[in-house]
Amino acid sequence: MPALTEPTINALDDFLHDRCADTDGLVNVEMIDGFMCALAVTPGGIPDDEWLAEVTGPGFKFNSREEADQTRELLGEFRSDAERRVRVDPDTPGDEDYPLLALPPNLDDIDPQSTEELLGLAWSIGFYRALDLRPDVWDRLSEELEGLEDDLDQIAELMMIGDTEENSPAITLERRMEIVSTIPGFLSSLHSCLAAP
Repeated sequence: MPALTEPTINALDDFLHDRCADTDGLVNVEMIDGFMCALAVTPGGIPDDEWLAEVTGPGFKFNSREEADQTRELLGEFRSDAERRVRVDPDTPGDEDYPLLALPPNLDDIDPQSTEELLGLAWSIGFYRALDLRPDVWDRLSEELEGLEDDLDQIAELMMIGDTEENSPAITLERRMEIVSTIPGFLSSLHSCLAAP
């Protein structure tokens, strides 16, 4: 399957921003990307209606059958892309296999030690929103699989933005990029481990 197209990305991003922000849903495609990647490695899967309710937020209602069908189709493309990406060779991921992030246009000019850039924050929030749909499963896996708890903690580190005592100190842009670079390999290795007989 080809990587996501720009029209697909923009169409879903517009829907999320315009329709889901007021219902505590996922508000951008970066969150959706993290969310779908977590769904792709959750053992046993999660019913579509259940995860869709998390995407749109409690009490959300589509304006029409057409809007519902179009949104489900867009989300299906993101879901399929995540399923593809968790199966890539962990040693040789391509550019299209990395998290879908909103990168600042001047990224190369930003001081790597800056703590003002929040690269990967929305992705990690989406990822953990999906994990929270099956907390008992992930608690069990963290106990059973060596290193998984550390890997999940590393993704949670992307939420360290320094605005409260709980998520301080804020991490640097350099650290954020280091964590993001490990995500394709982590997802692929985890999927292979969980799929093994």
